Amino acid sequence: MPGIDVMTVLTLAAGGGFAVTLLRAIGRPVPLWLLAMPLPLSAAVNLLVKRPIFLALAAAAGTSAVGPTSPLWFIVAAWLLAPFSEESVKLATLFLPVVRRLMKDGESALLIGTAIGLGFGLGEAAYVGFALGLRTDLAALPWYAFFPFLGERMAATFIHGALTSIVAVGLWRGWRATISAYLAAVGLHAAANTGPMLAQVGFISSDFASFLKDSGESCASPLPFESTRSMRAAASPRPTATYTRAVRFGAWNSSMRCDTCFFTAPSLIASSPAICLLA
Repeated sequence: MPGIDVMTVLTLAAGGGFAVTLLRAIGRPVPLWLLAMPLPLSAAVNLLVKRPIFLALAAAAGTSAVGPTSPLWFIVAAWLLAPFSEESVKLATLFLPVVRRLMKDGESALLIGTAIGLGFGLGEAAYVGFALGLRTDLAALPWYAFFPFLGERMAATFIHGALTSIVAVGLWRGWRATISAYLAAVGLHAAANTGPMLAQVGFISSDFASFLKDSGESCASPLPFESTRSMRAAASPRPTATYTRAVRFGAWNSSMRCDTCFFTAPSLIASSPAICLLA
């Protein structure tokens, strides 16, 4: 079994177990099917929404990739594509009657939003892991070389949970609060992707972009804990520098293939017919 497949299974097991523990620890019990329901959404939004939109934007810009020579409007549009599309599909899930009926007060809304976001993040981890498994240049790497994948997918999963909890509470409060919460989630999502996008166009180094990304995720992840309080009143070898650059900071192109890929940045998964702009 390829190393990335092993690490994907470990990531889903660790992320799923921690998500269940988190939902049980921070408030009243939440139906666990809320974690399972959004699992296919990441693949769906990548294949059916972001891919065709990116292709249309790239055709209009007369380019095949986001890079230093890309038009400014194209860079901005590509940067905002993931925040708007992913936060929209999670908001649509919250509107489902079977989910909406469970929002009886602010705390239940927050916990339900957290569960939906965590489930989306776990599905995203599975989708990214599957796409990376198609990469022949990564097939020879041992499973422990993919520990960055586990850490970054865990962080991305919980930032999805935090952002969706904000939107869910807004939805419980009313339409005006829903719009404000949705725009706040989109803004935070875009802010988390700013560093990698700046690295993509050559404004900052990939290491600094990684620092910005990880810092943003660390700040956002505790949001459900803080909101709940207010409502209640190893010695493994390190991946080589070449591997780190290859997997974290890659190039988009309109043929839906690329030599490299982001784990938690705006990205195009190699050998996959989708644009995977991640948390």
